[in-house]
Amino acid sequence: MLATSSVGVTRVRNQKGFTLIDMLFVIAIIGLLCTLAIPGLMRARGAAQSASAVGTMRVVNSAQLSFAITCGVGFYSPDFPTLTKKPPLASDAFLGAELASGPTFVKSGYNFSMAGTPLAGAPASCNGLPVGGAAPGYAVVADQLDPPANNGRFFGSNAAVPMMVIAVGSVDRIAQVIPELGGVLDRPMMTLERVTVCKRDGLLLAPPDALPGTDARGMALWQKLTIFTSEAASYQGQTVHRAITRRLRAAGITFRVAAGR
Repeated sequence: MLATSSVGVTRVRNQKGFTLIDMLFVIAIIGLLCTLAIPGLMRARGAAQSASAVGTMRVVNSAQLSFAITCGVGFYSPDFPTLTKKPPLASDAFLGAELASGPTFVKSGYNFSMAGTPLAGAPASCNGLPVGGAAPGYAVVADQLDPPANNGRFFGSNAAVPMMVIAVGSVDRIAQVIPELGGVLDRPMMTLERVTVCKRDGLLLAPPDALPGTDARGMALWQKLTIFTSEAASYQGQTVHRAITRRLRAAGITFRVAAGR
């Protein structure tokens, strides 16, 4: 007698893993995070490019100033390539070759261009610019290659920006240099004010003068407090100019901020 029996085989499925709904949910979350992060990344990228453009503009302006003082006899270079030519016995040029490959150059998302109209009577420069080749002024412009739709930033600079010279000294010493300044500057405008140096390098020299509300004629008296500080100076974790501005606003005092370079 032959007996047979059947043995059933049971397959156990692995319950680990993701279903289609789980995968779609994860993809939707990743897409949402990317949508929120991309604008911030673009703003950070634009801010970095703008900071780089401002730095490049300063380098060009510094090169032009050095050229005018040491080589151009008071005149400026009409283009970038001229600034890359080294004067005799000089170790470096006024501007690096990477910033003057032609009439324009591109750096950090900005296109830089410079224009200067040569003056016929301009003297020859020490680095080979012929007579009549230098310019009495220049303009350099930085154009953003891919500006955003509503927040594009463009920069420009030139040699015709008014210059302010502030000097503090005795009446006799200032009187000695006024004629010399008048001969050096073109149509200068000068003002003389009585000042008191209250603080310097953190050392209190004298408190501000206490003034009456009106003068002898009944006119209101105003007192101007001028503060010179660098952008890097800080006070209690914040820049000095911001700390001063916030305190003045909190006290309801009228003020004006002038930023210089």
